[in-house]
Amino acid sequence: MPNEKSKIATRIKTERGYKRTRQTIAEFQRAGKAAKILLDAVRTAGVKARDKALFSRLLGLMFQVIKSDSIHRRGDRTVINGDIELMRGFDFNANGKLSSLIFIQPTVSIDRATGTMKVDLPAFIPEDMIKAPLNATHFKIACAAAEVDFAEGTFVTATARTEPLPFNDEELPAPISLTATVTPNSTKWLILAVGIAFNDVTADKADSFYESQYNGMCIVAVSSPDA
Repeated sequence: MPNEKSKIATRIKTERGYKRTRQTIAEFQRAGKAAKILLDAVRTAGVKARDKALFSRLLGLMFQVIKSDSIHRRGDRTVINGDIELMRGFDFNANGKLSSLIFIQPTVSIDRATGTMKVDLPAFIPEDMIKAPLNATHFKIACAAAEVDFAEGTFVTATARTEPLPFNDEELPAPISLTATVTPNSTKWLILAVGIAFNDVTADKADSFYESQYNGMCIVAVSSPDA
């Protein structure tokens, strides 16, 4: 005989009174798939920015995007018809937000025609404009450009990062400019994330810092095909 859990599952799947439950489950499943795809896409940046609640936070964000879909009825709503702007400003590490680590607002852009995504920072004095862990000697800025097809569950990514830059009280010799390019004239969502990571470079050896409060990455620009 079926146990109690299987009976409840059968009722949820079949009974009219559970229609809204079925609709919510379907949309949460889509949100979960979208969250995983995005995480896989931005991992290419090589910045280990995450907290223990990252997936659940991103799942919640994707569910909000789905709920913003004004084209479909409840239960049929999708990420791709939602408001992509809701994703702008999402930090992958709530304990180390990018804005609390870099005190300069980067200039960012997405050129859908060429598939080019850019991040620019003016020359600055690292010790004045960056919050670094104790004993950090170098840092690097990285970006991940993602072209995401949430319907098919696929993505194309491109990354760019600086060489390790000295963390000291001298101004950088030049501005930072990072460019990453995906498919020109893409019909998919385009997402640009920027992150920072630190190293302790001594005796020809580089040790990375993995403290949660010093690994930050944030979605800084987004673009939908109909933008």
